[in-house]
Amino acid sequence: MRMEHVLNTDELKAVLLDMVAWFDAFARKNGIRYSMHGGTLLGAMRHKGFIPWDDDMDLAMLREDYERLMELMRNEHGRYPLLAPEINPKYLYPFAKLVDTQTVLVEETLECGVPLGIGIDIFPLDCDTDDMALRAKNKKRLDSCASMISFVMSKTSHTSKGLRLMAAKAMDVFFAVVGKRFATNRMLRELKRIYSHAEYDTYVSTFTPNYALKQHLKREWMEHLVPMKFEHLELPGYENSDEFLTELYGDWRRLPPVEQQVAHHDFQAWLKG
Repeated sequence: MRMEHVLNTDELKAVLLDMVAWFDAFARKNGIRYSMHGGTLLGAMRHKGFIPWDDDMDLAMLREDYERLMELMRNEHGRYPLLAPEINPKYLYPFAKLVDTQTVLVEETLECGVPLGIGIDIFPLDCDTDDMALRAKNKKRLDSCASMISFVMSKTSHTSKGLRLMAAKAMDVFFAVVGKRFATNRMLRELKRIYSHAEYDTYVSTFTPNYALKQHLKREWMEHLVPMKFEHLELPGYENSDEFLTELYGDWRRLPPVEQQVAHHDFQAWLKG
């Protein structure tokens, strides 16, 4: 496959905007409720678009919308298919990605099990308890799963020396027996155990591999979405975004120090030739 030049940040953002515009129309047509999330929501609130040095997009939706989205897109083979562990048996991330098949993306340090294009991360919002001790216990179990997923996906796990290298080789043997999807499947089971508790009906969280105890929001906020300017588009966000971002980032209106204004993802992307 012949590749063209590596896309720069502006070109990458243009691809993402086309993709999210397509997804927004698809979601509206099919009654899928979603919101901008994480750094994308922060960008909408503070910059009316992308954080200048950011290079990705995050969306979130309630579990029931997430599962309906997977059913609707299970057999989608157009330009923007959905990758998800529930759909793709070799895909290793524990959340979904909408990808642009007219692009190729190669991560420098990770291998997710399937070919990637430029993508938008889509996270399910699962029921969460307001009991901080129990949340910490759940986080510990999820962190264990996330560590295993990171090892399986890492391209650099064998650059260590001594005991760490021996441990990496032992883990290789383990995953050769149980399969690379073992950790992802275990995390999905843990998530189901957590969100199946009907009494957890006040809060929801995106239980990502970087799950933080502050990353929960009130379920009712998903019932009150408001249009927000994002570059030339209008995309939905939480009506209580100020409260959510303050809990997550603190003083989110203040720019970080200049030395921290850098992208946090290591990848290169091309348009298919």
